[in-house]
Amino acid sequence: MADPFAFPEGSFLLHDGPKFQVAARDQGSDVLFVTFAERKEPKPADFFGLSFLGKEKLSYVAVRSLDNDWYLGPEMGEVLAAVQEGRKRIAHRRFFLFGYSMGSFGAISTANLLNPDRIIIGGPIAVLDPSFERRWLSDYESLLGDYDARAGEILPWRKPYDTIAIFDPQSQDARHVAVLQESTCVHALHIAGAGHMVLTYLRDSGVLGTVMRLMIQPEPDMTAITAVIHNARKTNRAYLLGLAGRLDRRPALKARVIGHARRALPEDLDVQLAQAAFVASSGEIKAAATMINGVVGRWGARCFGVALGKAIVAVAAAGGSASDIGPAVALFSGDRPRSREVQLWYARFLRHTGDFDAAYDAHEMFMTGDPFEAHAHMERGLILERLGLLRAARDSFRRAMELAPLYKPGEQNYLRLMKRIEIESRGAGKK
Repeated sequence: MADPFAFPEGSFLLHDGPKFQVAARDQGSDVLFVTFAERKEPKPADFFGLSFLGKEKLSYVAVRSLDNDWYLGPEMGEVLAAVQEGRKRIAHRRFFLFGYSMGSFGAISTANLLNPDRIIIGGPIAVLDPSFERRWLSDYESLLGDYDARAGEILPWRKPYDTIAIFDPQSQDARHVAVLQESTCVHALHIAGAGHMVLTYLRDSGVLGTVMRLMIQPEPDMTAITAVIHNARKTNRAYLLGLAGRLDRRPALKARVIGHARRALPEDLDVQLAQAAFVASSGEIKAAATMINGVVGRWGARCFGVALGKAIVAVAAAGGSASDIGPAVALFSGDRPRSREVQLWYARFLRHTGDFDAAYDAHEMFMTGDPFEAHAHMERGLILERLGLLRAARDSFRRAMELAPLYKPGEQNYLRLMKRIEIESRGAGKK
């Protein structure tokens, strides 16, 4: 059971089970939201969307998974009964489902049972079949039996539910939207370059609340919503850092983008660390280390995350040592909880510093058997190659290619390693 502090003030408990919790709050609104929490590392996620719903005085029934169970398993019967109880106890005229990522699957998979007036989903995940979606398979692999038994009840939808989907049209999420479009006409809110983290993008733009208010109108104006998002790009951390990340081959322009980001968002930790990473990649290791140490000295563990991981990797890749950025490295070397992605950057840092055994151990700790991302398997391959385990490295590169056929570094490293294996095999044959 989770600690009771997770239940927001003014809410009442509807279900508190080993895998799921349901909380509700009646704020007298004519709209009732049922929200589903996203996937979280380290787990569990908090209840989803309650900050916005609280500010807007909107009633809700909030569901969260305590174990990243993707709203599968036998306890879901009790969860749905609790949701229906909340709907009976809270007066409302309109009823919405709202979820992001794993939470979007919660909304999609319960639509036929809950019959909402509208569904709002970000980073939509409609299908968990491993032949279609493998990014989070390790979470729910043991629950695939339950998913297979329910798949026919989940999709297609029995009626064309009014649906707004927020997603990057170049991401894998677009395939899930295409599946939903077989059941309904989806109002697509495209956020190019955001990847899966579309709600983070909106939050960083400072327009998430505005967009949500527009989306809950009886007739949402998608053109107006798109304009709000477009006009906020110049002060959007996710947009600016994403743009900078695509400019590695144009360092002068990248410097301008990062400079603008620093002026627009002077206190933003991720922007400061992105600038440090860029400075390191330009060969100014001491200056970059000073910047990183300054951020860690001021913010401590609050800056522990992917952005710091990228910064320390940039220092190591440029030839810097762990001692140059000791305070930052100490955050990673401890047992502080972290996501797989953060751990992956730490493994990459260790590889760049030449500590290949430690790099393998760091990678193994969070990534064993997990097909979460192609680049994770590529990193494993690079570590294994440096350890001299060429055929194991080959298999990792191949796995990266299978997971993301368009991910060029996976293919490039696979072909490079195959050539190396061939050359070394020829040499061994001559002996």
